[in-house]
Amino acid sequence: MSVKAALPTRKAPRQVTWWKVLLICLPFVAVMAQAISGFDRLKMVLLTIAPLMAAIFLNVELGVYVLLGFSTVVVFIKRLMPNLDANQIGLALEGMLVLMGLRLVLDLANGGNPRLFRTAITLPLLVFCAYQVLEVLNPLAPSIKFGLYGLRDTLRAVGALLVVYYFRSEHKLKRFMVFWLGLLTFEGLYGIFQHHHGLLNQEYNWLIESGSWRTHILNGYVRVFGTVGDAATFGFIEITGALLLFALALSSKGWRVIALLALAAPMLYAMVLSYSRGPIVAVAAGLGAMLLLSRNWKLTMGAMLIGTLCLGGLAAAGQTRLLDRVMTATKPGEDASFQVRMGYINDYLPRIVERPFGSGLWTAGASGLAVTGGEPIPGTTIGVPTDNNYFKYGLEMGWVGLTLFIWLIVATAVSAARTYTRLSRPFPKALSLGLFGVFVCYAVGALSNDIYVQKPLSEWFYLAIGLAMLLGQSAELQRRSPPRRPL
Repeated sequence: MSVKAALPTRKAPRQVTWWKVLLICLPFVAVMAQAISGFDRLKMVLLTIAPLMAAIFLNVELGVYVLLGFSTVVVFIKRLMPNLDANQIGLALEGMLVLMGLRLVLDLANGGNPRLFRTAITLPLLVFCAYQVLEVLNPLAPSIKFGLYGLRDTLRAVGALLVVYYFRSEHKLKRFMVFWLGLLTFEGLYGIFQHHHGLLNQEYNWLIESGSWRTHILNGYVRVFGTVGDAATFGFIEITGALLLFALALSSKGWRVIALLALAAPMLYAMVLSYSRGPIVAVAAGLGAMLLLSRNWKLTMGAMLIGTLCLGGLAAAGQTRLLDRVMTATKPGEDASFQVRMGYINDYLPRIVERPFGSGLWTAGASGLAVTGGEPIPGTTIGVPTDNNYFKYGLEMGWVGLTLFIWLIVATAVSAARTYTRLSRPFPKALSLGLFGVFVCYAVGALSNDIYVQKPLSEWFYLAIGLAMLLGQSAELQRRSPPRRPL
């Protein structure tokens, strides 16, 4: 079996055309039309959502694009339609994954090859997901309802398997990246629009009514958050795109290199406008890891050039808010989350040590409040701030579950790094480098933000794992196959 069997260089037959990809706008347009015109909701479902679900079942590649787009705007829909039941929107995403997972099972039962999932990441991924399923029966949980709600996060791991099985050509991977980066570019431009134009009335009302104004209005400055749930998540979304663009610039030549680096500039600018400290540290870690792995002077010079232009532009405009914001991390009196971080160490680290299997899924932080209807339960960690994703998992799944999760993210990052060193084709090699930077970025960012459970990063994380699994198979095939003359 050759490398071309995994990632053929010729264009594969088009199963998804661009007009089909545009169908991702259909649910959003339908919901908006129903809100404006008062169109009967049942008719809306029958005429739009039901046919779209059928299309997703018949064409999984289209479904993955819908998942990418819908997970990005789901919070935006909630803001525009505050009277809409938020659980219905969230369940729609899980419904998409269930349908696509069912199609995958049917394809495997109908002669599919399960060996396609044999990678270095498969075992830690399956073990971590199986452990989460067992956590549903945790006797320390207030109710089994918490565990059942928590399985909605576990379901997102299906996205990794979908990518491995249905995107097995270089042409499909390129189309996936074009769509993903286009989505990230739109998100960044919308954040810049929020900064210069101001928030929409619905967005401002959401900011006040949800209480998010306490963390999003600082010293008279409104932190932008795009179409997602908070400014920090928005910042991580934008640096995801910037890191991928930096890496893909390595596989390009001439004007394409300049174009890719130019696209990264507004993403970094939008990240700065989020006024978030976590993404700043995380992008430095991710980019530094990419530079150490690649030792590529073009990437280094490009990163330095973009960084210099961004910092120079901020200095020329007299914008020092971000630097001031970063420096508050060293001043407990000015950092509202300092006491929270100290609480992790003083109060909750002993609890994690004492409870090796934790208190059950969704029993910590805001996710627990979503189950109880906003009411904390005395004696539990429901409602306790869990900005640190590792402490959140430690409280919910114990140090055993936390160890399994760390095993997963380390195995994923190591696999992406090994894939980069083994591949020779420019695009898969550059994509592996970008994914490695993203995984390192997320691992560092999780120290200050619960990014692995925030939409759309929770969906994107597993889709990225699927890409790493697929590229790892290609690298293994290339290592085993005899040398080939360059095409």
